This record gives sequence, structure tokens and C-alpha cells, in this order.
Amino acid sequence: MVAPPPNPAGSSNIASGTVVELTAETITLKTSGPNTMSFAMSKSIQYVDKKGRKIKKQRIGPGVQVRVYFQGNEDTRTANRIVLEG
Repeated sequence: MVAPPPNPAGSSNIASGTVVELTAETITLKTSGPNTMSFAMSKSIQYVDKKGRKIKKQRIGPGVQVRVYFQGNEDTRTANRIVLEG
């Protein structure tokens, strides 16, 4: 079995779901899968609306629909952009 190629530098994966928990260090989402997904927060994380305009972090919280752009794999997922879907 051949392993998938590594992510090129600067590329992101995307996860969509509902915020379950948000702290200064992590964000946890309920996705369509059976388990929640957690992400470390990048030091340079961006919070934006669907049109790409910057928003305040306070608009993101439990129950809010978001799309998280992240790098890394299951053990090292780091969010670098959070898009407010609502």
C-alpha cells in the first residue's frame, strides 16, 4: 500500500461543522463523522466571514457553524483560518 503524498507547504485541509468548544488553544467541532475533531490554534489564526472579511473572535462559539482550514494530520491538526458560516 502506498502512502498518500505529504501536504505541500502552505496547503490546507478543510473541515466543516458546529463548534462544540473554543478555547485560546483549541477549537473542537462536531462534524458529519461519528467523532468530534479538535484543532490547535495557529498563532496567526484568522477569523473571517463567508466573504473573507475579518471578524472578531467573539462571534465564534459553541453552536456556531464554521469551516476550519487546517494543516497537519489527525495528531497535529493546526487551524489557521476559521470561516463563520452563519
